[in-house]
Amino acid sequence: MSTGKLQDRTAPKPRRPARFRVHILRLVLATALPLVALSAGLAVWTAQEQRGDMLRAMADTANALQLAVDRELRVTIAALEVLSTSPDLDRALQQEAAEQALASFHAQASALVARRTAALLNVSLYSVGTARRC
Repeated sequence: MSTGKLQDRTAPKPRRPARFRVHILRLVLATALPLVALSAGLAVWTAQEQRGDMLRAMADTANALQLAVDRELRVTIAALEVLSTSPDLDRALQQEAAEQALASFHAQASALVARRTAALLNVSLYSVGTARRC
């Protein structure tokens, strides 16, 4: 009896057939590969959507900035056109009481620059041969 038990212990255990392992591998691949492909496709789709959203947001921001700059330029041009029609400027250019007319025009131009400092920061006002920065 002891030899029978010894043979049972040393006898190789029966292995599962290779066909079973192949079937399990096929089952795993059949379920995992579509999930991997789906997640990869979803990742690509999400990235494209986010890129499109960012491009639209950037275009909207650029459009808003363009409108703001255009509005600021129109207001500045209108203010400078009004300033250019000043009778004091005409008198100063015609040399009729040039000093007083130039001083009056300079005061008017300085007031304009003071009100519109952001837009007219780099406008230089000239007075009697010297430049004054307002």
